[in-house]
Amino acid sequence: NSEVSREQREITQYILGGVGSTLWLENESLLDVVTAISGSGPAYFFYLIEAMLEAGQSLGLNESQARQLTIDTAAGAAKLIEATGKDP
Repeated sequence: NSEVSREQREITQYILGGVGSTLWLENESLLDVVTAISGSGPAYFFYLIEAMLEAGQSLGLNESQARQLTIDTAAGAAKLIEATGKDP
Protein backbone atom coordinates (compact mmCIF):
# COMPACT_ATOMS: atom_id res chain seq x y z
CA ASN A 1 0.00 0.00 0.00
CA SER A 2 1.00 3.64 -0.05
CA GLU A 3 2.53 3.35 3.44
CA VAL A 4 5.30 1.08 2.13
CA SER A 5 8.44 2.95 1.13
CA ARG A 6 10.53 2.09 -1.91
CA GLU A 7 13.32 0.89 0.39
CA GLN A 8 10.94 -1.39 2.32
CA ARG A 9 9.65 -2.78 -0.94
CA GLU A 10 13.18 -3.49 -2.22
CA ILE A 11 14.15 -5.19 1.05
CA THR A 12 11.01 -7.30 0.99
CA GLN A 13 11.58 -8.25 -2.64
CA TYR A 14 15.19 -9.18 -1.89
CA ILE A 15 14.25 -11.41 1.06
CA LEU A 16 11.25 -13.12 -0.51
CA GLY A 17 12.88 -13.34 -3.93
CA GLY A 18 15.41 -15.72 -2.41
CA VAL A 19 12.75 -18.38 -1.89
CA GLY A 20 10.44 -17.80 -4.85
CA SER A 21 8.96 -15.26 -7.20
CA THR A 22 7.35 -12.08 -5.98
CA LEU A 23 4.27 -10.31 -7.23
CA TRP A 24 3.23 -6.81 -6.22
CA LEU A 25 -0.47 -6.06 -6.16
CA GLU A 26 -1.99 -2.61 -6.29
CA ASN A 27 -5.14 -3.91 -4.60
CA GLU A 28 -4.45 -5.58 -1.25
CA SER A 29 -7.85 -7.29 -1.33
CA LEU A 30 -6.46 -9.63 -4.02
CA LEU A 31 -4.27 -11.37 -1.43
CA ASP A 32 -7.03 -13.94 -0.87
CA VAL A 33 -6.91 -14.78 -4.57
CA VAL A 34 -3.13 -15.14 -4.42
CA THR A 35 -3.48 -17.45 -1.42
CA ALA A 36 -6.05 -19.58 -3.24
CA ILE A 37 -3.80 -20.00 -6.28
CA SER A 38 -0.32 -20.12 -4.78
CA GLY A 39 -1.13 -21.47 -1.34
CA SER A 40 -3.75 -24.09 -2.19
CA GLY A 41 -2.98 -24.62 -5.87
CA PRO A 42 -0.02 -26.97 -5.40
CA ALA A 43 -2.33 -29.54 -3.80
CA TYR A 44 -4.17 -29.91 -7.13
CA PHE A 45 -0.91 -30.55 -8.97
CA PHE A 46 0.20 -33.05 -6.34
CA TYR A 47 -3.15 -34.83 -6.64
CA LEU A 48 -2.76 -35.06 -10.42
CA ILE A 49 0.85 -36.24 -10.07
CA GLU A 50 -0.21 -38.89 -7.56
CA ALA A 51 -2.88 -40.12 -10.00
CA MET A 52 -0.37 -40.24 -12.85
CA LEU A 53 2.12 -42.17 -10.71
CA GLU A 54 -0.53 -44.70 -9.74
CA ALA A 55 -1.73 -45.04 -13.35
CA GLY A 56 1.78 -45.57 -14.65
CA GLN A 57 2.47 -48.25 -12.08
CA SER A 58 -0.86 -49.98 -12.62
CA LEU A 59 -0.06 -50.13 -16.34
CA GLY A 60 3.29 -51.81 -15.78
CA LEU A 61 5.92 -49.16 -15.03
CA ASN A 62 7.97 -49.53 -11.89
CA GLU A 63 7.82 -46.77 -9.28
CA SER A 64 11.04 -45.11 -10.45
CA GLN A 65 9.96 -45.06 -14.10
CA ALA A 66 6.51 -43.70 -13.30
CA ARG A 67 8.03 -41.03 -11.06
CA GLN A 68 10.60 -39.89 -13.63
CA LEU A 69 8.08 -39.71 -16.47
CA THR A 70 5.47 -37.93 -14.35
CA ILE A 71 7.86 -35.33 -12.93
CA ASP A 72 9.48 -34.71 -16.32
CA THR A 73 6.05 -34.32 -17.91
CA ALA A 74 4.89 -31.83 -15.27
CA ALA A 75 8.13 -29.83 -15.48
CA GLY A 76 8.04 -29.86 -19.29
CA ALA A 77 4.45 -28.64 -19.37
CA ALA A 78 5.30 -25.78 -17.00
CA LYS A 79 8.35 -24.82 -19.09
CA LEU A 80 6.30 -24.91 -22.28
CA ILE A 81 3.65 -22.57 -20.88
CA GLU A 82 6.35 -20.25 -19.55
CA ALA A 83 8.33 -20.25 -22.81
CA THR A 84 5.41 -19.70 -25.16
CA GLY A 85 3.32 -17.42 -22.97
CA LYS A 86 0.25 -19.20 -24.33
CA ASP A 87 -2.57 -20.64 -22.28
CA PRO A 88 -2.94 -24.42 -22.37
